[in-house]
Amino acid sequence: MGNWLLSGNLARSLLRDQRKIHPVSVLAKGFYGIDGGDVFLSLPAQLGRVGVLGVTNIHLTDEEEQRLRKSAKTYLKFRGSCGKWRI
Repeated sequence: MGNWLLSGNLARSLLRDQRKIHPVSVLAKGFYGIDGGDVFLSLPAQLGRVGVLGVTNIHLTDEEEQRLRKSAKTYLKFRGSCGKWRI
């Protein structure tokens, strides 16, 4: 699917208050054992007229949960090192 099609689906869900599930970037802290800082990841969330209504907690295998937590830790580590760069 092209990005334009995905954007259209997201807009339709929001404007029509369809409350459908879409993968969108949300604050992931507290989901699937993710902690240690504010990190935004793409997770399945229900969208409505006011925006994200809630994150859908889908079943992940142990390996999938580990990989998701590793992604969050990698992102937080990288973000922490960005403050050291000088432009």
